[in-house]
Amino acid sequence: MSLSYGDELLYTSDTQGNSDSFRIIYTVKGNKLNASGSFLGKILYTVRPIAGREEKTYILNVYIDASEEFSIEANTSSGKDTVKLNTKSKQDMEGYLRIFFKGNLNKEVKLYQVLEDLPQNELKESIDKEVIKFSVSANDESRVSYRSATVLEKKHILLYSSNQPEDNIYVRFFLDEEKIKSQEAGSYKSRVIYILEREGEERTFYLNLEVNVQAIFTLETILPPEGMYFTNLLPTSPPQVREVEVIVKTNLGKPYMVIQTINSPLTNEEGKEIPCEYLTIRQEIIEGSPYKLQFTEFTSLPLGDTPLIISNDKGEPVRFKVMYRLKPYSGMFAGNYSTRVNYSLAER
Repeated sequence: MSLSYGDELLYTSDTQGNSDSFRIIYTVKGNKLNASGSFLGKILYTVRPIAGREEKTYILNVYIDASEEFSIEANTSSGKDTVKLNTKSKQDMEGYLRIFFKGNLNKEVKLYQVLEDLPQNELKESIDKEVIKFSVSANDESRVSYRSATVLEKKHILLYSSNQPEDNIYVRFFLDEEKIKSQEAGSYKSRVIYILEREGEERTFYLNLEVNVQAIFTLETILPPEGMYFTNLLPTSPPQVREVEVIVKTNLGKPYMVIQTINSPLTNEEGKEIPCEYLTIRQEIIEGSPYKLQFTEFTSLPLGDTPLIISNDKGEPVRFKVMYRLKPYSGMFAGNYSTRVNYSLAER
């Protein structure tokens, strides 16, 4: 209970007035103090016999030293004054700034965040504003904004306020896993300013924020389960179609080509060949940039190197389908036919 002025009954003995002892514990709540310094007070204890005998009074001198030593420290996940985010692993896509303060005597502490600019690469190109997100956490009794993930924007915002005697404030940064996939490779840098205010005082911290987007330039294929095999063919068989998905993942921002290479026509187990005019090819965009296709209708399959996709100058990712249709014909040799198809990715 709180200590107050006036008489308060602490203890009553048994009816025989037997000897007894007990302990009184006093606790000072630092977060209720609104001034610093040394404080002196007295607490009087009075023993009153019920039978009306002489009272006895004892005095307890109370000293409270409330010297104010407000201190702040800041550190980051990357050390010193920098947070580095990197796409090379999921763990590296996250980082934090920690601000710890103590010695606050019931004064309001506020923390503001100011982003000067979105991180930029060496060409002064800004990172996509949806890529970087942040959140804030601290003592449950503190008033904290942005506890859930929020896009980092060029704003002056209040993150935190409280009267806590001490607290750990964490500002966590992380990259959006989907948005970062379309971000051009490179190193993006900017500075974030943090201002901690405390009733007439102001401390400023500068955080260097660095985002490294690793270069991606890959080609993936999803082949049909049976590969490029056309089985059990007879001159009277219906046409057979085989589909291949080709996926280009890139963030270089440079133009490229996807090249198909076929060095030999379809042959069966006995080495019999099928003329190229009976094996045709068609393409279809599945997702990504709507590049101009080389084969929008079934066309005789050419041997050698053939460009399937020629990107635009931005070299955006794409996923497309290649369909190969074999049409049996009169006079062909029966059997199982196959050939080898290679796909390659090259800058242009």
